[in-house]
Amino acid sequence: MRLHRILSTRLLRPFAVVAVLAAVLWAAINSENQRRQVSTDDALRLSSLTWKVNETIYEALRLHIALLQVEQGNVPAKSLQTRIDVLWSRLGIFDQKDIFSDLDLKEMVKGYESFLTALEKSWGKDLKFNSQQLQAAKFELQALNADFRRLWITDYLQQHRSVVHFAQYNSNRDAVFHNNLIIASFVAVLIYCAFECVVSFLAAKKERTLRREAIKKSEAKSAFVANVSHEIRTPLNGVLGMAQLLSETSLTPQQNGMVGTILTSGKVLQHTINDILDISKIDSNAFVFAERVFSLQEIVQNVFVINEPTARSIGIDFSFQISSESPVKLLGDSMRIVQVVNNLVSNALKFTDVGFVNLRVSVRDGGSPSTRQLMFSIEDSGCGLSEHEAQLVFDPFYQTEQATQKKYKGTGLGLSISSAICKAMGGDLTVSSVLGRGSTFTATFEVKPFCSSAMQDIEKKEKIGDGLVRKISDLKRARQDNELSNSGLRLLIVDDSKINRRVLGAFSKKHSNFIAEAETGEEAISLTEEKYFDVIFMDINMPGMGGKAATSKILSEKKRLGLPPPIIIAVTANVMPDQLQEYRACGVDHTVAKPVRKREIDYLLKEIGGRIAMDELGVQRTG
Repeated sequence: MRLHRILSTRLLRPFAVVAVLAAVLWAAINSENQRRQVSTDDALRLSSLTWKVNETIYEALRLHIALLQVEQGNVPAKSLQTRIDVLWSRLGIFDQKDIFSDLDLKEMVKGYESFLTALEKSWGKDLKFNSQQLQAAKFELQALNADFRRLWITDYLQQHRSVVHFAQYNSNRDAVFHNNLIIASFVAVLIYCAFECVVSFLAAKKERTLRREAIKKSEAKSAFVANVSHEIRTPLNGVLGMAQLLSETSLTPQQNGMVGTILTSGKVLQHTINDILDISKIDSNAFVFAERVFSLQEIVQNVFVINEPTARSIGIDFSFQISSESPVKLLGDSMRIVQVVNNLVSNALKFTDVGFVNLRVSVRDGGSPSTRQLMFSIEDSGCGLSEHEAQLVFDPFYQTEQATQKKYKGTGLGLSISSAICKAMGGDLTVSSVLGRGSTFTATFEVKPFCSSAMQDIEKKEKIGDGLVRKISDLKRARQDNELSNSGLRLLIVDDSKINRRVLGAFSKKHSNFIAEAETGEEAISLTEEKYFDVIFMDINMPGMGGKAATSKILSEKKRLGLPPPIIIAVTANVMPDQLQEYRACGVDHTVAKPVRKREIDYLLKEIGGRIAMDELGVQRTG
């Protein structure tokens, strides 16, 4: 199984194929070399034996010639002894392996040996023989030579020719074998390449399928998040909007405190919804932070005000202490800090039946001269955590054994979100706990010390963009054409929610002299064709024609008529970076996130109205 996993990896597979192919080629070549070696050895043995037979025949013929010469008297009889000795030496070159491998050769060698033995025995050492003995020896040797020559021609010479032919055949066969081996290797490589192509194609196809499914799931999740975000933020916009308006009326101190609690709780809820609904942001810890100047005393007091009624109702002593060395003001995302601390305090109260919950706040030097470490320690006398639970408590959706009880039900996301926020803000969230004795959660954040230059930088970031400034200057001619004074702005509020239109209308009232409302995109287009408007507050998600389509239609119609376009401000719960880019692409000038803050609307309309008034004043003076 392990080998299969290794070979299945795309990185090692080519090396495995090359190794297997090399092993097969080595085995084939080695087998062919062994076969060729056997053939070579047989050929060498046959060639040696043929030479031995040839030499023996040659010397036997020379002995026969010597016998003829002695018979004719041409040479002395003593010369026969030399020829006999040479023939004996030739017979001696046949070893036992040569003789026993061929029975005919064995008989012929024995025949020669018997002939020479009998010849030496009958003639003696002095070679005394008569003509009759010489004649008999001559005829016997001639018969032996004829038989041996016949054996040489029919067997050994023919075998030698066969060996030569076989050698040529082997040479051709080797060439064919090597060619076939090369072709087979090439085919194997082609098959492997084809296999890799098929595997790569299937892998790419699967990857494309998975990517499409992931994109579909992501789009479905984004659509779900956008829809839920819109459905939650819309009523929240009404709650916070009305609370802001209520705070500006005549209230008793007690009522004013209640309204403040509503606003504070609503803002915390707003930012909590932002993180919980944005699942992708939570998974990747891609939080966006806004630096603002905040009062440490104020945010701690807000946390206390939110949670003190709960502590009082269950009989828990809830208190807080701020270190005397802590600065009054700091620079950071106070809403994120309140979200985390409020979650930790709320958890502490939830899991404490009797005793206390104490919040301690201190500020230490940060990792650099320009930063500080803000630390909140929340200690309680509750049920505590086991060592195992303390290791898992920051995991998403994890709930302790106590949390699974009915009265402690929750999503299991609070601590994981809080931990992610702390880490994203350069800090951390840790826990120290003993089961049955309580817990201490410590949250740290990296913040900056407050200074006037930092405040100026923040104010610059909050100013409207240059594009919107240029758009404001383009409204001058349109207001002159419509004979409008600089007493106020003409506004159109487009939203399918009556509550949202009422909130925006109340926020914008002091900066305008005319406010019209439209419930749909089609109604907004119709109104812009009939009347002139300086600013349009455009809801993005509406039944029928949405805000983006309505914006594009309004701007294209103004361009067709050669009229300056109005300033279009999107008012939406969907403010992800890609969504903001879509709004700008269809012509939106600015975006306000729901729930709407009255301070932001005041600033925008005051800036727009002030710049228009300056332009008109400049025109009058020039005139």
